[in-house]
Amino acid sequence: MKMINDKTAAFIMPVFTDNMNDFRPVLEKSIKSILNQSDKNLILIIIDDCSKDKSIKHYLDKIALKDSRVIVLSNKKNKGPGFSRNIGIEMAYKLRCPFILYNDSDDISNKDRLRETRKIFDDPKVNVVYSSFKVIDEFDNLVPEKNLCDSIKEILDGHKSDIVEGENSWLKIALKKNYTNLTSATSVKTSLAYMEKFPIKRVSEDSHTWLRYGAHSGKFVFLKGCETLYRIKINTDSSSRAKIKNFYKLKAKTDVNGFKKAEKVYFKRFPNVNNAIIKNNRAKFFLKEAISIAYGKDYITATKLLNKAIKINNKTVLEEIINNMR
Repeated sequence: MKMINDKTAAFIMPVFTDNMNDFRPVLEKSIKSILNQSDKNLILIIIDDCSKDKSIKHYLDKIALKDSRVIVLSNKKNKGPGFSRNIGIEMAYKLRCPFILYNDSDDISNKDRLRETRKIFDDPKVNVVYSSFKVIDEFDNLVPEKNLCDSIKEILDGHKSDIVEGENSWLKIALKKNYTNLTSATSVKTSLAYMEKFPIKRVSEDSHTWLRYGAHSGKFVFLKGCETLYRIKINTDSSSRAKIKNFYKLKAKTDVNGFKKAEKVYFKRFPNVNNAIIKNNRAKFFLKEAISIAYGKDYITATKLLNKAIKINNKTVLEEIINNMR
């Protein structure tokens, strides 16, 4: 392992594969995008999430032998990306890396991502840095926006106007924007990541985490340029949406739990929040979540969320609907 100093940033990459032959070219591009960063003061922590194809171990060990900046860890059982990132976070915290850059194993970081992110983290008030992304297919071709699913368009549209930045960003994410930052385009102070670990869920575990990050004292900053390349299979939403049964029902459950936990963090900082404001915010959240789930065509779950919003504050729900119609 390379010599670590108090400026060494940590990239964290969970990996899992059941077919290394198909996965190798994609993984190789992802790893190279990190090791070839213009800012070389980094480590890459790769967590093998008990891959079915065991040949990945030899491949990763070989990379670690070749480049001392690579650290390879392994889970004894398949636990999912959230659990795996937490293992990486613990290692980065132990090594006293000042901040973490997440990068999934099929996505590609811009070569200047670390350099530009480091500049922003020079401001001690910054907790999270995130950028936009471009979507590529299995063959590295850029996917035209017209061919993207609604959920991805929603994220990218949110990077064009009314961008989530500043203090208390969780409120804007929870009440207006929904999902706003891609995991592979997100960086965070290690101390905060260590405090607010990913939930051990396989659906929306990242959204849950961003809400809690944003509820702490500190700023979100949007990094212009340096877009990540986000890989998807053509005509699919995301790998998790495509594979997981009852995805949107599980997503709603995780999102609601994340909102409640973010509220607790926020109320510790501001214990005297007016009850009317609390009810108003909760109604807005459940309404926004209902609309988001409806986009996924899970109308049963969306209706339950809408009814919850109406029960909390029907006046707020009606006002929001009217405002959105204008």
